[in-house]
Amino acid sequence: MAQTDKTHEPSKSQVPGQLLGYGLQYSRMLSLLLESDGDAVVSLEVFEDVGVEGDGGTLASQTKSSITKNPVSNGAEPFWKTLRNWLDAIRTGQLLLNETVFELYVFGEYEGEICTCFSNAQSESEANEALSKARKLLSAGGKALPEHIAAVLNGDQPVLVELIRRFRYRHGSGASVSDLKEQLEKTLIPPELVDNVLSHAVGWVKQEIDRQLERGERASIRVSKFREELAAYTRSLAFSTCLADIAGPARQDDIEKSLSRHYVRQLDLILVTDERKLGAISAYLRASVNREEWGRLGFVHERSLDDFENRLTDYWRNSRTQCEIAMVSRHAVERGQYLLAECMKCNSPLQGRAVPHDFIEGCFHSLADELLVGWHPDYETLTLGWK
Repeated sequence: MAQTDKTHEPSKSQVPGQLLGYGLQYSRMLSLLLESDGDAVVSLEVFEDVGVEGDGGTLASQTKSSITKNPVSNGAEPFWKTLRNWLDAIRTGQLLLNETVFELYVFGEYEGEICTCFSNAQSESEANEALSKARKLLSAGGKALPEHIAAVLNGDQPVLVELIRRFRYRHGSGASVSDLKEQLEKTLIPPELVDNVLSHAVGWVKQEIDRQLERGERASIRVSKFREELAAYTRSLAFSTCLADIAGPARQDDIEKSLSRHYVRQLDLILVTDERKLGAISAYLRASVNREEWGRLGFVHERSLDDFENRLTDYWRNSRTQCEIAMVSRHAVERGQYLLAECMKCNSPLQGRAVPHDFIEGCFHSLADELLVGWHPDYETLTLGWK
């Protein structure tokens, strides 16, 4: 592809620092990463809102979002301003007319008669017909044309005709996450993993772009690199010897709601520190989420979880016996702290696979919450009135 010093250089209307506020552009970038050829590079705010460069040419995608007005109605300023900006970019050499597809992408389900005519025009004659129709529709009533519309229709006609011929309009459903999920479902990613892979992909793309922006670099991602990351993450979920930790950090409001639960009160009986209690709450909440998600995704069978908890209960019972023998002369609180520490050494696998670092602790606290295990030597007596 022929290039010039000005080709694909940022224009005055593309300021990288503004990208941080354009959340939906990340969604369009991810969508194009999913559908573009492996040798392509997808960029943000370089030569267009979102751009694709590859052996097949260049895609310049202008993105629009609106919840009140139709951005592609016949007289819509966003529509005509976009065409005018493209004509300026062609004139200055920023975009090469004969090697670029000019895409207007709207995240909501909007339609416009002129926009549709322009998008459907594939040949020079069809582009001329679409322009004639646009002039007729816009001149009805005899009013003067707004500035952006006049600037486009009165511009260099051969360039305008070719621009229309290379113009494409696409729109989403208005729910960008659902649209992205639908795209992922068409890949080879197992259906039960789509939600998790999508969450990872969204975060990874944003992290990559933000890191580049912070360094003052060109904000772009090679499709091949994106595919490698997606494939590696998918394999980590499906084939890892360790069950994937997909719970994320515990939320502060959930932690505060847990302070009165039985397993926390059991920790109070053996006078553990506040820091230790917060760690226990986090482990309990994260283990609960992981158990639920592994079951929903089909990673772990319910019967396996029951067997796992039985093994933890046996481990607790044996550790309790050892503790009573080894610590017979020590205070009850110390014996309880010792038993808790011993149980935290348990390293039992689940369905033959290792589990996240705090999963076993969280499961022990789940058992303690049901009063099936306890730490204080007299926990059965001390918790009689808790149920």
